[in-house]
Amino acid sequence: MIVAFDTTNPPMVRTFAAVIRTLRAQGTTVAVVDAGDARLRGEIAAPTEALDPQLLHAAVYLSIGHFARVGQSAWRASRRSGGRFTILQHGLLTPFTPPLAVGSHLLAWSDADAVYWSAARADISTATVGAPPLVWAREDASTKTGGSSLDRPLFLGQMHGAELPWRTKVGTAVYFCRRTGAEYRPHPSEQSALARAAHRLLRTAGVTFESGGPALSAERRPVVSMFSTGLLEAAAAGLHTYGFAVRPPQWLEAFWERYQIGRWPDRPTQLDPSLIPGTSAEVVSSIVREVTP
Repeated sequence: MIVAFDTTNPPMVRTFAAVIRTLRAQGTTVAVVDAGDARLRGEIAAPTEALDPQLLHAAVYLSIGHFARVGQSAWRASRRSGGRFTILQHGLLTPFTPPLAVGSHLLAWSDADAVYWSAARADISTATVGAPPLVWAREDASTKTGGSSLDRPLFLGQMHGAELPWRTKVGTAVYFCRRTGAEYRPHPSEQSALARAAHRLLRTAGVTFESGGPALSAERRPVVSMFSTGLLEAAAAGLHTYGFAVRPPQWLEAFWERYQIGRWPDRPTQLDPSLIPGTSAEVVSSIVREVTP
C-alpha cells in the first residue's frame, strides 16, 4: 500500500499515522510518499528519503485527493498499476471542492458528504467512516460544557479561503466583531499579502485580535465563523458554535444546513451523529478495513 501525504492538517497527520501503524501491525507493507514534508515519515519511523510514486506499485493508494501534488502522482500510478485509488476526506465540502478522481473509492465523513461529493457518479464507490478531526477533538477536549451565550465570542478567520469574496470575508469579520465584541482568531494560513492587508483593515476598524489563546478544544466561549471546519471541531469538544455571514450566498446557507451548523445567535450547531460514529480507535479501524489490500 502507498500513502500519498499532502495534508498540513495536524488531526489528519495523526489519523494517517494511526492507520499506518495499524496496517503494519497486521502485516501490510506501507510506503509513505510526500513532496519533502517528512512529518508523517517521522511519526511512523519510515525511511528518511522521499519516495517517487512513479517507481512504486501497490494494490491500494491512499490520498486526500488527486488535486494535490503527491495525490496526483499516486492517482496516475494507480491507473498504470491497476491499484485502487482511495480518498480519505480531510475537510468540509463546498461547491468549490475539486471533483473526485476517476475510479476513486471515497472514505467520507458522513453519509451526506458521500452523496454530495460522489455526485451520483457510476465510477465512484463510497464508504462512511466518520470525521477523524472531530473524533480527536471530542477525545482531546478539556471541557464538555458549551460557552454561555453571554460570553465574548471567538470569531475564526478565513481570509485564506477563496470560496468567498473579500468584501464578504472582511465585512463579516468587522460587522460581527464590532457588534458583539468578539475576538478575531486568524487562521494559520492567513499569510498572504492580501490577508495581511485585511488584518490591517480589521485593526483599523477596531477589531480585537486574540493573542495567545488556548487550543480550540480548550475554549469555554461561543465560537463563530463563516464555514470553518473548526466550527465542527469546537462543537465536538462541547462548545456552542454558530455560522454567521453578512448576506451569505445561497451555497453557504446550504452548507450550514448540510452540516447542521447553527445560526448566530438563535441556535448552536447540532452535529450529525454519523460524523462521530465511535472512538478514534473505532474510526481508524473503519478506515483500515476499507484500505486493507
